[in-house]
Parts: sequence; structure tokens; C-alpha cells
Amino acid sequence: MNNYEKFVRDNSFSVSDDIQFYLDGMNEEYGEISGVIKRMRRGD
Repeated sequence: MNNYEKFVRDNSFSVSDDIQFYLDGMNEEYGEISGVIKRMRRGD
């Protein structure tokens, strides 16, 4: 098994994982980025 295959096996999620957990995390990060952009546009 090469390094890439090992990485994918160790870091991938299966169908049994809670996908909503990952979606909530992505939404949280998007909110932080949006806040930075908003402050830049306002001139803060």
C-alpha cells in the first residue's frame, strides 16, 4: 500500500459517520470567513 492509499484509508469517513457533523463544521468556518469579508468591506 502506498502513502496515498494509507492516507485516504486513515482519513476518509464512511457512510456510518454523521455527515451533519461535517456540514455544521463547514458552515461554521464559512460564517467566520463571511465576518472577515464584512469587516473589510465596512473598513473596520
